Amino acid sequence: MFNGLTDAAQRLARTINELANPEVSKSHSRPLNYERLGVLGLNLKRLEDDQELQDAVLKAHHSCIVTFSGTPAIKLIENHQGGSFIQQFNPVGTQKVG
Repeated sequence: MFNGLTDAAQRLARTINELANPEVSKSHSRPLNYERLGVLGLNLKRLEDDQELQDAVLKAHHSCIVTFSGTPAIKLIENHQGGSFIQQFNPVGTQKVG
């Protein structure tokens, strides 16, 4: 990401310190917005600036949402070679009573 930049080491150190800081990223519900990451010197691209990329990301997002809402899946991992891992929620000891 910083390859070839004269201040690559400084940018990397600043980025690691920021992203590894628990006060900044206590949970997944705390987004790291475009402006904040830009201040760190990250090379960013807005989805809104590339309609084809945005459509591809939204298709993947919507596929995940449909899968999570209609199946017991709780984790999806897929790669570019067709490999996948799907973890499902499997409650233990739950039986219908009565």
